Amino acid sequence: MGYFMLGVSAAAAAYGNSRSVDAAAMATNGAAMQMFAHGIITGGLFFLVGVIYERSHTRDLKNFGGLGKMTPYYYGIFMVTALASLACPAWPVSGEFFCLPGAFEIMPWFAAIGIIGVVLTAAYILWKIVQYVFLGEFKQEKWDEVTHHAKLTDLLTFEK
Repeated sequence: MGYFMLGVSAAAAAYGNSRSVDAAAMATNGAAMQMFAHGIITGGLFFLVGVIYERSHTRDLKNFGGLGKMTPYYYGIFMVTALASLACPAWPVSGEFFCLPGAFEIMPWFAAIGIIGVVLTAAYILWKIVQYVFLGEFKQEKWDEVTHHAKLTDLLTFEK
């Protein structure tokens, strides 16, 4: 939602400045698209966290590992959703692509901070979440210890 605030703030800062009308329009449109995309993507991510919590009854990322091999459908859907939150697969309604250029003309320092935020978010999702949860070797004994012998299943039909 920070990109939404960046787009709205840039449009408000450009109010009354005739040179920045196009940039303000781009930032405002980006903010509206970002609200829409944020609602879809975060709903998907919360659903996926709920799916894995339902199976493991823990949210500690260090207790997982190797789930990519054990749950390929879950891994695939999670990666598409996680990358969509980063606007990596050129998510069709990604407002970041409009908020940042629109704000950069009006508020360059804040837009630069927003770009740093994109990089840090990508690093966190790809390094921490994907590395801890999906990559590596799956250890059945650790899974049994943490989850009290809960059965690990991939996405069920209704979850897909």
